[in-house]
Amino acid sequence: MTQLILLLSVLALSGSATVKGQAVIPQSPFYGLGHSKDGDSLMVGRREVRLFGIDAPEFDQTCSRNGERWACGVEAADHLSRLVTGRDIRCRIIETDQYGRAVSRCTVGITDINAAMVESGYATAFRDYSTDYVAAEARAKAAKRGIWSGTFEAPALIVARKGMRGRPDQLLTCGRRDQTPGPADPGA
Repeated sequence: MTQLILLLSVLALSGSATVKGQAVIPQSPFYGLGHSKDGDSLMVGRREVRLFGIDAPEFDQTCSRNGERWACGVEAADHLSRLVTGRDIRCRIIETDQYGRAVSRCTVGITDINAAMVESGYATAFRDYSTDYVAAEARAKAAKRGIWSGTFEAPALIVARKGMRGRPDQLLTCGRRDQTPGPADPGA
């Protein structure tokens, strides 16, 4: 029993995560000055980081609000930039992706950067990899923050269409599960 309590304490203090439903104990942290690359990736020192469990609009992605198009991808990148640029960032690697990036949970001070991006509405919970940020997404959606203030296409659907990653049959678009557009669909 003592060992179980000790293990649970270590997990709680280490910022544990779940990857595809499996508990993962992150590696030792690394530190560095941050600067954003887009809405869900950044450089921490010389290390390229993909924020774990979240998906932000692609840099060139546009969304719609009140019938007008807006550069939600640029706005997401700007929001992450305001959080991290020139600041000391602490990250824990959860895994390494196919591009060699450190998929990580990161903080600036006591702020969980991953959660802050989802809570602000500039990223979604990336359910294919984790459910850690679903509650933050629900709060952002209810408050109509960021991309939830209008309509948008799930970032992973755009990437999947470009052939880079994702499973189009399992993507969340504006709060509902959508299928890949068929030939009769306007977005096909």
